Amino acid sequence: MTKNILSFLFIIFVLGACSPQGTDEKTSLDINNSDKIFETTGTAFNITFEKIETAIKEQGLELVEADLPRENAFIQSLNGVSPKAYFLDGKTLSIYVFSTVDARQKKMADFEKKTATMELETHKTYTSNNILVFYTDESDGNNSKLKFAIKALD
Repeated sequence: MTKNILSFLFIIFVLGACSPQGTDEKTSLDINNSDKIFETTGTAFNITFEKIETAIKEQGLELVEADLPRENAFIQSLNGVSPKAYFLDGKTLSIYVFSTVDARQKKMADFEKKTATMELETHKTYTSNNILVFYTDESDGNNSKLKFAIKALD
């Protein structure tokens, strides 16, 4: 019986590994338990700061431009791409817009590498298409509205 189960799992693993891994077309969003929204294609998107700001404001959230200290991890330039920083209910919201999904994925990996040894403020990370968003609030209200706003950009 155990041998049959292991054989079945091996077949599933092989089939999963053999399936197409990427296309040039837009794929659907997958929201996982850690509240990250991921898009896994190399397609360029036309999501701008203005579109993100509008989508967030349409959720009834008020963005206040923030002038944060240069040392703040959430406003660091990621290989030449600088974010716009805001306060949302007094908490930091950083929005990065990259030229492609691949660029966003590479820059996210750079951010994780840069901050691996830092003690960061608790935050949520949202990614969709070519955007990366950090929000330093754990409350469900604003985070669910942010998640909805970002998903609406798809």
